[in-house]
Amino acid sequence: MFKIVVIGIAVFLVSSSSMIIAAGDKGEKPVKIKRDITCFPLDTLVSGLKEQYGEEPMVMGLVNKEKGVGMGLYLNKETGTYTVIEFTRGAGCILSNGDSVSYRLPTHPGTPL
Repeated sequence: MFKIVVIGIAVFLVSSSSMIIAAGDKGEKPVKIKRDITCFPLDTLVSGLKEQYGEEPMVMGLVNKEKGVGMGLYLNKETGTYTVIEFTRGAGCILSNGDSVSYRLPTHPGTPL
């Protein structure tokens, strides 16, 4: 069952990344990149980010409310590591991660995560 969910998420992520963003007024075509995406059960992924990397959720948002797809930016403010995930019911996929992140806190913070 989990493999089916992961395959569905990977297909959604690849298809959702094909949205068109025009570069200025030039109307340049987007560049499509195909790559492997690592997915885990959502609870495992979130607890691993906290336990192994000390990363806490800093930004959360809905990508597709009807399909229950969201995104999260997890960050360790002391070490500068970060992970960007996209998730759906029960599974989460790592879209990007790294270190040496810099950020600016909002002047009007929203609801605590």
